[in-house]
Amino acid sequence: MGNMYKAADKIILEEFNMNYFNLKGEFKGNREDYHLAEEISKKCKYFKLDDEDELVSDEEISCFNCRYRRWSPASFTCKKIEGI
Repeated sequence: MGNMYKAADKIILEEFNMNYFNLKGEFKGNREDYHLAEEISKKCKYFKLDDEDELVSDEEISCFNCRYRRWSPASFTCKKIEGI
């Protein structure tokens, strides 16, 4: 049963995020795309605010402030997308 939910989540994430992330979960934008990161996170059911000392965006609800993002040289990787 768990695999069925995981497969459904994968389809939902692929449809929602295919324009914003590659298959490895890497954000297609860059560290300056604040508006896009905010827009995506407002629609993301996995968004969870990171610890206060890890916040980088003035807008609280932003991929840049999400507990599941990991920084890369160019941008970040979404660990929720990468893991599905």
